[in-house]
Amino acid sequence: MGHFIFVVLHILAFLCGFFGLFITIPLHLIYAVMLTQANNSRTNVVKNSESQNIGRLIGLCIRVLMIFIVGIVVFVLFLGLYYRINGRAPWH
Repeated sequence: MGHFIFVVLHILAFLCGFFGLFITIPLHLIYAVMLTQANNSRTNVVKNSESQNIGRLIGLCIRVLMIFIVGIVVFVLFLGLYYRINGRAPWH
């Protein structure tokens, strides 16, 4: 059910200006990882240590940060392409 809600949010973000995807995609990734960890903790008898959980959280934060950086780079590249094609910035 949660994935369906995020798909709807992705579609709405795309229709309302594409930049909402910079928010909905990382949130969807966080939701998916937390759901996976919750399902694994129910089935695993051995609990993860505190350092393993912190390591996973740091890895997730790094992935979300990389998504934001890639999004900004893609935005700048498309902005340059738009500027070359139309000869003006989109906000003018």
